[in-house]
Amino acid sequence: MTRRASKGGPGRKNIFVSPLWVYVSRGEAENVDQKIDNRNDVILLLVASGAQAGGDPARGMELAVDCSDCHGDDGLGDEDVPGIAGMDAAEHAKALADFRSGEREDEEEDMIDSVEDLSEQDMADLAAYYAGLPGK
Repeated sequence: MTRRASKGGPGRKNIFVSPLWVYVSRGEAENVDQKIDNRNDVILLLVASGAQAGGDPARGMELAVDCSDCHGDDGLGDEDVPGIAGMDAAEHAKALADFRSGEREDEEEDMIDSVEDLSEQDMADLAAYYAGLPGK
Protein backbone atom coordinates (compact mmCIF):
# COMPACT_ATOMS: atom_id res chain seq x y z
CA MET A 1 0.00 0.00 0.00
CA THR A 2 1.09 3.54 -0.78
CA ARG A 3 0.26 6.15 1.80
CA ARG A 4 -0.69 9.61 0.59
CA ALA A 5 -1.83 12.59 2.61
CA SER A 6 -3.81 15.67 1.82
CA LYS A 7 -2.41 19.14 2.45
CA GLY A 8 -4.06 18.96 5.84
CA GLY A 9 -1.70 16.16 6.98
CA PRO A 10 0.58 16.11 10.03
CA GLY A 11 2.47 19.30 10.78
CA ARG A 12 -0.11 21.56 9.12
CA LYS A 13 -2.84 23.44 10.86
CA ASN A 14 -5.90 24.28 8.82
CA ILE A 15 -9.15 25.04 10.56
CA PHE A 16 -11.14 24.66 7.34
CA VAL A 17 -9.85 21.28 6.21
CA SER A 18 -9.45 18.37 8.57
CA PRO A 19 -6.55 16.01 7.93
CA LEU A 20 -7.47 13.31 5.46
CA TRP A 21 -5.30 10.28 4.95
CA VAL A 22 -6.01 8.14 1.94
CA TYR A 23 -4.64 4.67 1.38
CA VAL A 24 -4.42 3.64 -2.26
CA SER A 25 -2.67 0.81 -4.01
CA ARG A 26 0.34 1.52 -6.23
CA GLY A 27 -1.81 0.70 -9.29
CA GLU A 28 -4.46 3.22 -8.28
CA ALA A 29 -1.80 5.88 -7.74
CA GLU A 30 -0.29 5.20 -11.17
CA ASN A 31 -3.78 5.40 -12.73
CA VAL A 32 -4.29 8.87 -11.22
CA ASP A 33 -0.84 9.92 -12.43
CA GLN A 34 -1.69 8.69 -15.95
CA LYS A 35 -4.94 10.68 -16.00
CA ILE A 36 -3.04 13.81 -14.99
CA ASP A 37 -0.45 13.16 -17.72
CA ASN A 38 -3.25 12.78 -20.31
CA ARG A 39 -4.78 16.13 -19.29
CA ASN A 40 -1.39 17.79 -19.60
CA ASP A 41 -1.01 16.33 -23.09
CA VAL A 42 -4.33 17.90 -24.12
CA ILE A 43 -3.29 21.28 -22.73
CA LEU A 44 0.06 21.10 -24.52
CA LEU A 45 -1.67 20.09 -27.75
CA LEU A 46 -3.96 23.11 -27.55
CA VAL A 47 -1.04 25.45 -26.93
CA ALA A 48 1.05 23.91 -29.70
CA SER A 49 -1.78 24.12 -32.20
CA GLY A 50 -2.04 27.86 -31.72
CA ALA A 51 -5.45 27.76 -30.19
CA GLN A 52 -6.33 31.28 -29.21
CA ALA A 53 -9.01 32.61 -26.93
CA GLY A 54 -11.57 34.35 -29.09
CA GLY A 55 -10.17 33.17 -32.42
CA ASP A 56 -10.94 30.01 -34.39
CA PRO A 57 -7.88 29.01 -36.45
CA ALA A 58 -9.91 26.63 -38.65
CA ARG A 59 -12.29 29.40 -39.66
CA GLY A 60 -9.32 31.74 -40.03
CA MET A 61 -7.82 29.32 -42.54
CA GLU A 62 -10.99 29.58 -44.63
CA LEU A 63 -10.89 33.38 -44.50
CA ALA A 64 -7.17 33.47 -45.31
CA VAL A 65 -7.79 32.57 -48.96
CA ASP A 66 -8.05 36.29 -49.77
CA CYS A 67 -4.97 37.14 -47.66
CA SER A 68 -2.84 34.62 -49.53
CA ASP A 69 -3.13 36.65 -52.74
CA CYS A 70 -0.61 39.12 -51.30
CA HIS A 71 0.94 37.46 -48.22
CA GLY A 72 1.37 34.04 -49.89
CA ASP A 73 -0.10 30.65 -49.01
CA ASP A 74 2.42 30.31 -46.18
CA GLY A 75 1.85 33.86 -44.87
CA LEU A 76 5.55 34.66 -45.17
CA GLY A 77 5.10 37.55 -47.62
CA ASP A 78 7.90 38.72 -49.90
CA GLU A 79 10.11 41.76 -50.45
CA ASP A 80 7.05 43.99 -51.04
CA VAL A 81 4.55 42.48 -48.59
CA PRO A 82 5.26 41.77 -44.92
CA GLY A 83 5.02 38.27 -43.52
CA ILE A 84 2.16 37.63 -41.10
CA ALA A 85 2.85 33.97 -40.28
CA GLY A 86 3.78 33.49 -36.63
CA MET A 87 2.65 37.01 -35.74
CA ASP A 88 1.24 37.45 -32.24
CA ALA A 89 -2.55 37.02 -32.51
CA ALA A 90 -3.41 40.08 -30.39
CA GLU A 91 -1.04 42.32 -32.37
CA HIS A 92 -2.35 40.97 -35.66
CA ALA A 93 -6.01 41.49 -34.74
CA LYS A 94 -5.21 45.04 -33.60
CA ALA A 95 -3.36 45.77 -36.85
CA LEU A 96 -6.34 44.58 -38.88
CA ALA A 97 -8.71 46.69 -36.79
CA ASP A 98 -6.40 49.71 -37.16
CA PHE A 99 -6.39 49.31 -40.95
CA ARG A 100 -10.18 49.13 -40.94
CA SER A 101 -10.56 52.22 -38.74
CA GLY A 102 -7.94 54.20 -40.64
CA GLU A 103 -5.63 54.49 -37.62
CA ARG A 104 -2.97 52.56 -39.50
CA GLU A 105 -1.78 54.06 -42.76
CA ASP A 106 -2.17 52.01 -45.94
CA GLU A 107 -0.72 53.94 -48.89
CA GLU A 108 -1.96 51.53 -51.56
CA GLU A 109 -5.24 50.87 -49.72
CA ASP A 110 -4.92 47.12 -50.32
CA MET A 111 -5.42 46.36 -46.63
CA ILE A 112 -8.27 48.83 -46.21
CA ASP A 113 -10.14 47.11 -49.05
CA SER A 114 -9.33 43.68 -47.59
CA VAL A 115 -10.53 44.38 -44.05
CA GLU A 116 -13.52 46.66 -44.62
CA ASP A 117 -16.03 43.79 -44.51
CA LEU A 118 -14.35 41.77 -41.74
CA SER A 119 -16.08 41.49 -38.37
CA GLU A 120 -14.14 41.57 -35.10
CA GLN A 121 -14.56 37.78 -34.94
CA ASP A 122 -13.24 37.39 -38.50
CA MET A 123 -10.14 39.36 -37.52
CA ALA A 124 -9.65 37.25 -34.38
CA ASP A 125 -10.04 34.06 -36.46
CA LEU A 126 -7.50 35.22 -39.05
CA ALA A 127 -5.09 36.29 -36.33
CA ALA A 128 -5.42 32.91 -34.58
CA TYR A 129 -4.77 31.06 -37.83
CA TYR A 130 -1.66 33.04 -38.75
CA ALA A 131 -0.33 32.91 -35.18
CA GLY A 132 -0.21 29.12 -35.53
CA LEU A 133 1.87 29.18 -38.71
CA PRO A 134 5.65 29.11 -38.55
CA GLY A 135 7.14 32.54 -39.19
CA LYS A 136 10.52 33.51 -40.58
